[in-house]
Amino acid sequence: MTRLLVFLLLCAPSIGIGAAPDVVTGDVDRRIWNGTPIAIDLQVGVERRVVFPVPVHLDIDRQLINKLRVQIVDGNVYLKASEAFASTRVIAGAIDTDGLFLLDLRAASTAVSKEPVIVAVPSNSPARSEADGAVVSTTPAPGYVSLTRWMARELYAPDRLRTPVPGVARVPIDRTPVPGYRGGTVDVSPIVAWRGHGLYLTAVQLRNATPEAVELDPRLIRGRWLTRALQHARLGPAGSPQDSTTAYLISTASFSESLR
Repeated sequence: MTRLLVFLLLCAPSIGIGAAPDVVTGDVDRRIWNGTPIAIDLQVGVERRVVFPVPVHLDIDRQLINKLRVQIVDGNVYLKASEAFASTRVIAGAIDTDGLFLLDLRAASTAVSKEPVIVAVPSNSPARSEADGAVVSTTPAPGYVSLTRWMARELYAPDRLRTPVPGVARVPIDRTPVPGYRGGTVDVSPIVAWRGHGLYLTAVQLRNATPEAVELDPRLIRGRWLTRALQHARLGPAGSPQDSTTAYLISTASFSESLR
């Protein structure tokens, strides 16, 4: 089954990246990351801060894009729900490693705790990273989420955040635009491709071809893909600064073969 992911990534205008989270004073809600998803309740219209031990970005379910405002500064994540939603899994990924934290976010109109949530990793955790303590994957081959985040960093992150993935190398790709989005409302142009671990990784540009804003659906990207991820889920009208975004595709064959 194709997995659909919508990412809030390094190039999102509301996200800033730095070195470390700020010190938090006063009453806090301390949580220990031990592999069990951390449940966080939000009150609609009230911002809540979540502090991680390392700089992170979030992988957000596409159904939350219009319900949840997210701002990230270093390891500080500021969450504000605009409407109620049921418990939804969100992945927080460490920027400098493959470390992951799992959150179960839920929003309601009733009052809940507003205290900042401090996420910590036990000092005796065998999976602690050398730098700051994010849990690091021990899987030899990187997973789809890690590879998608890596593609985004290769395109948009500053040089200091770019790190090679062993066994993954860039390969040539024809950048000629293709009819790659069903409905004809979006133009598709390949940007760059890589190959490694039996997979092909492709970043493509999606550009709105209409005078109206378009809500993107990854399932409308033509082809046979293991995963399809969007940098942004909405395109502005053609000719506007927001009329294009990037899609990240993972497949077992080259882009041209997967598109057939």
